[in-house]
Amino acid sequence: MSPLTDEQLSAAASACLELQRTAQDIHSKRPFVALLLAPDNTTVLMSSLSLSHVRHAETELARNAADNYARDYLAKTTLVSTWEPCAMCAGTIYWANIGRLVYLASEKTLRQLTGEGNAENLTLDLPCRTIFASGQTEVEVIGPVSGWEAKVAEDSQSILHEAGYEEEFCPESLDATPAFKRVDFLDQKTVAYLQSVKGVSVEYTQEEN
Repeated sequence: MSPLTDEQLSAAASACLELQRTAQDIHSKRPFVALLLAPDNTTVLMSSLSLSHVRHAETELARNAADNYARDYLAKTTLVSTWEPCAMCAGTIYWANIGRLVYLASEKTLRQLTGEGNAENLTLDLPCRTIFASGQTEVEVIGPVSGWEAKVAEDSQSILHEAGYEEEFCPESLDATPAFKRVDFLDQKTVAYLQSVKGVSVEYTQEEN
């Protein structure tokens, strides 16, 4: 399959992030989306939102693609998702014979944002590359994508609220000593996010109860 150019990757990432915003703001869906690029790396063949906890965006898209396109054709296509596919989604991508995956933000970052025990998103700790490496056909994987992971995380405000965040989380605009409600949730998650994604450290204060 033809390699992705920087311009093609940027265009696909931008389209995927815009789809995520549409999913949240217009359709009241969770901020997980995916789209499928044709072998020309430009044409968007189809897209999908996250419909439920068992009907993730990548799974729905891969199943629909397998129903509508030839297996050999799908081997030349690229699935682009805002977040790294979970084990279920990675398995479906593999069985659909989609040749390449691009994910903008990692499952590790998602787990840091949602936290432990979040019933809305009990994020796995199982990289998609591990799933694909166990298969008999190769799936090219690109991700997380530098410069886009932070954008995706910042845009996923609904995940943060479900995880117990009561204030809007905007890493780009954090003051040196931001104050938040529910700092028992925020302190470790915020610092972990800034260190892993933004590469900076931050001082913070706790709001009085």
